[in-house]
Amino acid sequence: MRLLHTADWHLGRTLDGFSREEEQVAFIEEIVEMATDTKVDFVLISGDVFDTQNPSAQAERLFYYSLEGLTQKAGATVVVIAGNHDNPDRIQAPQSLAKRAGIYLLGEANWNTLKLVGPHSKEQLNLLPLPYISEARLGRVLASDFKESALQKGYDNLMSEIFSQTAHSFSPDGVNIIAAHLLVLGSEACESERPLAIGGAYRINADLFPESAQYVALGHMHRPQVINGHEKIRYAGSPLIYSLSEIGQAKSVTLLEVKRDQVATTKELFLSSGRPVVKWQSKSLAEVQAYMDEGRDKEAYLYLELDLGRVLTRDEIQHLKSLYPRLVNIQVILPEMKQEEVRLSGLSLEEIFRRFYVKENGTEPSDDLVDLFINTAAKLQEGEGEEAI
Repeated sequence: MRLLHTADWHLGRTLDGFSREEEQVAFIEEIVEMATDTKVDFVLISGDVFDTQNPSAQAERLFYYSLEGLTQKAGATVVVIAGNHDNPDRIQAPQSLAKRAGIYLLGEANWNTLKLVGPHSKEQLNLLPLPYISEARLGRVLASDFKESALQKGYDNLMSEIFSQTAHSFSPDGVNIIAAHLLVLGSEACESERPLAIGGAYRINADLFPESAQYVALGHMHRPQVINGHEKIRYAGSPLIYSLSEIGQAKSVTLLEVKRDQVATTKELFLSSGRPVVKWQSKSLAEVQAYMDEGRDKEAYLYLELDLGRVLTRDEIQHLKSLYPRLVNIQVILPEMKQEEVRLSGLSLEEIFRRFYVKENGTEPSDDLVDLFINTAAKLQEGEGEEAI
């Protein structure tokens, strides 16, 4: 049996305001081609299909476009679970219709194992889907199926109980796989991942996954990775670079080949459809302009860090943006920013705002913007005083 594992598409997401729609269309078409060429039985999408719980109509159209290609062109059965960015009710709303087309959309965890037959191999897949469960939903969902005392245990113990009560449905007569959107100890995070819970409480130990699971298809981490050397426990990673911390990462999907009673063998299939993201560091505007004139990294999104000892003028910023249309962000390093601690005591609110604005934008705020900030802050302070009374 062959399966394709992917996750964290984040349809609708931008890169600091730059649309990624063209690239998202491209990686979907690339994944459809991979699924077609490898004749996979199943495509597992392990959560965070969308970037927000209220995605745009275009993001939803793109999602359904992907499902059509994976089922109609590649002939695969598709299983999608909700992630922490997704609205679980919205994900599973069309399930009754989608199921007829070989598409399983799972928003809420119900601890039931799906028993599916591969359209190409005709072998049975026993799949335990674990969509993301928010803290608010956790108690409500578990209370009906597990002892109330279990709710007082740690998250590790809860997941252990879930696995012990559901893994019995795994069988040597089929291929046994878990698809989950959660955080596993030992994984490496990126800036673009939204924390699953305050304080990182909902992390589980990789040892909790049952031995009978031949592969664990994880979502949430954007860096493709295996956990603590366990080749069968894997994050597929995101198909595009979505933050500065992901620079240099090769994006991919994971192809599985698995037989009954054997650990899955995996192969990364690298994606080429996303634009690169680069960061330049320089102490000279002339050097930066020379790079731009020679066309360095001209197809990439650019983060620029300048150590000039001064702020940039608006004209300088506009000139750089005219030379490099995909200039995402300019960060200016000022002398005081190099100090370990910037002392703000004794400064007026206006001066603190001016320093913050320069740090974030690399240029001085206009007087009108400063006045607007001061007036807004004063009104907020007045409101707090009235509430206190």
